[in-house]
Amino acid sequence: MLARQEREARERREIMERERQRLEHERLEALKLATVERARIEAESGLRLVEAEQARKHDLALAQLREAQRAARYRSLSWLSTGACAVALLGAVAGYFGWLAPAHASSEQHLQSEIRERAERAKAAELTLAAEQSKNRLLSARAQQLEAELAARIAAPPTVSSAQPPHQRTMPPPSTPLRKHFCKDSGDPLDDCLH
Repeated sequence: MLARQEREARERREIMERERQRLEHERLEALKLATVERARIEAESGLRLVEAEQARKHDLALAQLREAQRAARYRSLSWLSTGACAVALLGAVAGYFGWLAPAHASSEQHLQSEIRERAERAKAAELTLAAEQSKNRLLSARAQQLEAELAARIAAPPTVSSAQPPHQRTMPPPSTPLRKHFCKDSGDPLDDCLH
């Protein structure tokens, strides 16, 4: 029995030793793989850095070339624009003194005569407006007077003969001021209802 327990304990120790060796071997393999992977990643990142640096240098060289071309183009354009400005300035001075100044003087005379004519028309329109306003005031006063008379007639008790029944009473003739009570005010001062 004791020998059997020792044998089982030895077998367990051997199994545990083999398991420990297997785990150690797997750990070493994992470390090797991680080291290889790290080296590969570092190599790739180094290559990417070199490629990025080369691309940056290439872009910088292209930008310098473009800038040099732009500077040459701007230089030529500035010379051309300076010459064109000088020609345009000389043409403008000649055009102003040869054509624009006389045309401006005649245009100014024409505008002054037109201003005088419009001022005269404005004065005439103001006079007409003042006359129309005075007519409107007179008509408004007349309308108020007629409305006051109409209100007075309506307020006065009508004289009705007792011989006529109420349904046979006659309305006053259309020429009387009571007719204005039935007219609608159209806003026209020449309307017959206001006379």
